[in-house]
Amino acid sequence: MSSKPFTFIPIPREPPSKGKITPHTEFQHLTGKIDLEVEVSSEYLFVGSGSYEFNPRRRQGEADVWHVFHRSKGTICIPGSSIKGAVRTLVEAISNSCVSTLKSKERKAVGKKHARCNPEEGKLCVGCNLFGAAGYKGRISFSDAFPTGDVKLVKVKIGELFTPKRFKGRKIYENRRFQPLDSQHPEANHRFVEAAPRNTKFKTTLHFENVSEEELGIVFHALGWKTEGDKVNTAFSIKVGGAKPRCFGAVTIKPVKATTWNIKNLKPSLTTYTGKNLTQFIKECLSKGKKLLHEDAYNKLLEALTPKSQPCPTRGY
Repeated sequence: MSSKPFTFIPIPREPPSKGKITPHTEFQHLTGKIDLEVEVSSEYLFVGSGSYEFNPRRRQGEADVWHVFHRSKGTICIPGSSIKGAVRTLVEAISNSCVSTLKSKERKAVGKKHARCNPEEGKLCVGCNLFGAAGYKGRISFSDAFPTGDVKLVKVKIGELFTPKRFKGRKIYENRRFQPLDSQHPEANHRFVEAAPRNTKFKTTLHFENVSEEELGIVFHALGWKTEGDKVNTAFSIKVGGAKPRCFGAVTIKPVKATTWNIKNLKPSLTTYTGKNLTQFIKECLSKGKKLLHEDAYNKLLEALTPKSQPCPTRGY
C-alpha cells in the first residue's frame, strides 16, 4: 500500500456568501474572451472518450485493449466542459461556494449550509453564479482545446482506479511524479490508456459574459495565475481529465490575448490586451478577486498543487 496522492480541503464552518443572481438581460460588467495556451506539465494527460480500441495482432509486451483519447472530428482534444469542470471545482474551493457535485452518501457529511444552490431562492454562491446551476445558465465557458502541433500519443499501462471511501472535504489530487510499471504485459486489475505526453500543447478560449473584475479575479486565481513584474506566471498546474489517481492530468494554462467588449451603450467598443497591457489587466482582476478569496482554502490548494518529487503510487493505496 502506498501513500495517498490526494489531499482534502476542509469545508469551512461558515456558510457560503450568496449574492443576487446576475441576469443575462443586463450587461453591467465585462464581456469578452481570453485566448489560452494549455501545456501538459505532468508525465501524461488522458481525457477519455468512453471508447476502446484493440489490437488482435499485438506483439509480446504490447497493449491488447486500451481506452481512447477524446476526439472531435478525428482530432484529439480536451473538451471545453472538462476544463470548465476542473476550474469550477477550484473556484468553489477557494471562494467557499457550495459543493455542487456530491454523491448521495456525501451530502450528509457536507451539511445543508453547503448544499447545492437553488436559483429559485433568488441568490447564488460565487461558483454557481459564475458557472451556472439548475435553471440558470453560467457566464463562464471554455472552447474545446485542440493541439497546436503534431501529437504522438502513447499507450500507458496503469493500475486500476478506485474512489476514496471517506469524504473529508474537497478532494484535490497532488502534482506528484508518475511512476511507470515494470511490466507492460496485459494483466488483471490494470488498464492501458491512450495519453498525450509532457509538453504537448493545446489552445483554447475562455469566454465570459457580464462578469465583474472581482469574479474574473477568482477565476484567474483558480487557473493558477500570479503576476510578477510585467509577466503572468503560474503558481500551480491544475488537474484535468482522467487517471488523476495515477498522477496524470496536470496542465499549465497561460494567457495569450484578451478581448473585451463594452456593450453598455448602443455603440459597442472593443479593447484588446496583449503583452504588458494583458499583465496589467490580469493583475487588477487578481487584486479585486481577493475580495471573494477564502485565504485558508487557497493556501491549502496551493500547497496541494505545488509539484512534488514524491512518486505516485502504482497500485492500491
